[in-house]
Amino acid sequence: MKTPLKRYASQYESPDAPQDLSYVVKPFALVFLMWVAFWLDQKYMLNWHQFGLFPRTWHGLTGIVASPLLHGSLKHLANNSLPIMALGMGLYYFYPRIAFKVVVSSWLLSGLAVWIIGRSNFHIGASGLVYALAGFLFLSGLLRRQSRLLALSLLVVFIYGSLVWGVLPIEEKISWEGHLTGGIVGLLVALYYRRYSPALAKKYSWEAEVEEEEDYEDWGWRLAEPSEAKEQDLEQYKKREESTGPPRIVYVYKKDNEA
Repeated sequence: MKTPLKRYASQYESPDAPQDLSYVVKPFALVFLMWVAFWLDQKYMLNWHQFGLFPRTWHGLTGIVASPLLHGSLKHLANNSLPIMALGMGLYYFYPRIAFKVVVSSWLLSGLAVWIIGRSNFHIGASGLVYALAGFLFLSGLLRRQSRLLALSLLVVFIYGSLVWGVLPIEEKISWEGHLTGGIVGLLVALYYRRYSPALAKKYSWEAEVEEEEDYEDWGWRLAEPSEAKEQDLEQYKKREESTGPPRIVYVYKKDNEA
């Protein structure tokens, strides 16, 4: 007898959800570095924008690493800090095993893409990383089809759905190339890590029983344990024997002149 197929076959076992505040500390550390870099640049007039990403130039390659930490104004920094914090917390909580890899790959790949296709100007800011994390969380929840992750995907759409306008060349001073490449990179990274299981939150015994019953109801039948199946067959046999009595042999005779 074949067992029911799972809705989504995961290649790796699910890690446990973080029990401490590490999923908060790590995004906060990145935001803290962004604010420190901005404060030093403004206080000492360091002009760190020159270390930003300048497409198709050798000196602009340093911006692939440095540009997400650099911001041109306090408003620019504040607009990127809250999304980095919120999306980073979601990433490190639900995907602790691959969160660092997702951040690094999104950081570098989106920067490299801007270096290739971007306009000849300095590109600074962490908005490309914001788009990458939003794209990753959105598509990852859809691919895994789990209630918590689908809720997270819908939350990302609800809060950051307006980000889609940022990929269009509407305002000249905004790096729409960074937004576009960041979103595409986030979707590609989600596809690449699609077989990695999300973290499992702590569940109570009654929750596990409900989920198990729902899984069986989806298929319209349930699997019985071997011992349980034997007991059921034995009971059915006894009931059938009691109702019909012992087996009988019936003989039918025909006359010679009958066809």
